[in-house]
Amino acid sequence: MQPLLVINQYADIIGATQSGGTEEDFIYWNGILNHIRSGYLELGDGLGKNTVYQNGALRTCLIEGWLTTIFEPEYIPTIWENEAFSSYWYPLAGNWTEWDEYHPNEAQWSVANLSLINLAGWYDIFGNNQIATVIAVNNTADIEAKGNQILVVDPGGHCEEGGEIFWGNRSFGVKEMDKYAPIVFNASVEAAIKGEFFNVHDYVPFNVLFYMLGSGKGIGNYWVAAESFPPSTSLHYYLSDGFTLTTDTPNFDKHSASYLYDPTHPVITRGGNNLLCQPCGPWDQTNIEKNRTDILTWKSPPLSNQISLVGKIIVNLFVSSDRIDTDFTAKILDIYDGKMMLVQDGILRMRWRNGDYATKKAPDMIKDNIYMIAIDVGYMSYIFAKGHEIGISISSSNYPRFSVNYNNGELIIDDPSRNPKIANNTIHFGEQYPSMIIFPIIDMDW
Repeated sequence: MQPLLVINQYADIIGATQSGGTEEDFIYWNGILNHIRSGYLELGDGLGKNTVYQNGALRTCLIEGWLTTIFEPEYIPTIWENEAFSSYWYPLAGNWTEWDEYHPNEAQWSVANLSLINLAGWYDIFGNNQIATVIAVNNTADIEAKGNQILVVDPGGHCEEGGEIFWGNRSFGVKEMDKYAPIVFNASVEAAIKGEFFNVHDYVPFNVLFYMLGSGKGIGNYWVAAESFPPSTSLHYYLSDGFTLTTDTPNFDKHSASYLYDPTHPVITRGGNNLLCQPCGPWDQTNIEKNRTDILTWKSPPLSNQISLVGKIIVNLFVSSDRIDTDFTAKILDIYDGKMMLVQDGILRMRWRNGDYATKKAPDMIKDNIYMIAIDVGYMSYIFAKGHEIGISISSSNYPRFSVNYNNGELIIDDPSRNPKIANNTIHFGEQYPSMIIFPIIDMDW
């Protein structure tokens, strides 16, 4: 039962660590939403499907682990049954009838009409989707919300333990929001009483406050307050011969590298945007990759200058397989002092390569056909130091962060583990197949 809440006129709202919501939540809140004037959302998002299935792959440890932890494991099969996008994942508000015709963010966020303070985390379980949510609301929402959001991104979010890199002064963002939130709340209610437009930027001296990550020892790990994320340009690192990364456009036609992926022997998770799968955050991947033949790693030469990035990292790959379905994973690495430190990682499940809102599986892969895919690695801020190497490790599993793909095309509800298949997966690169990392590079003096 929802708690009794009586509002005489206007109020503000604070909420933490939530994705999406239930129909019961909507029925309860719908009656009072017109009275809410502002809010503080701490570590949560409105993209339920994307949170549960990241680029088609079930976040096994997070979702199944959490449902088990809260004593609701009987709900896990319902998650399995809804691997495809359907009305099960519709937002609790918005124009459902136009969902399939228009971009979902347009339908979902256009009804938002609140100015919110949003606290996210680069290594948080909701981080990528929460940042995407704030950007969508700022761009498409109703008049009271559009361009009227405050975004704070701390290093870890739910990743409170952190990784192998020390995050100094990590709680500064939360303390700043604890300072400004009461001011915002009072001002928003006063504006509503007077019938005036409320502009949150009149009360908070920044639009974004984010933690700039790095390897430490003077590289990164400090806060930046600004009017927006800094403008970025795309820097392409191409996969090249000799397992090297280069910013030069490939001058050879096409090459390839292959590996055998055995789903009964998956790559084990160490680090990343985890909650129950510890550790979380940036961790050395050296021992994870050691003696494995199903991980391909490309490295850049030592950097002549530091490279700073803020924004979304994308990995474009040209891939093929001898199976009808498989996964491709990508880990971005900072390589130095004998370590391969995880910066961020992503995955794409090939049967869902047609996007997060696909209502049915993509056609089976055809043996030796080459497919271009984009792995959304996600939002990140990071400084690669001078002398370090940039790396990318490509494989087909990261368990238990993501469910294992058994390469047979079966849905999770059908228990594909009954019939595992070893896949011969290939990465193609060169002028004809320019597989690459796309970094959002910034000028630190912007």
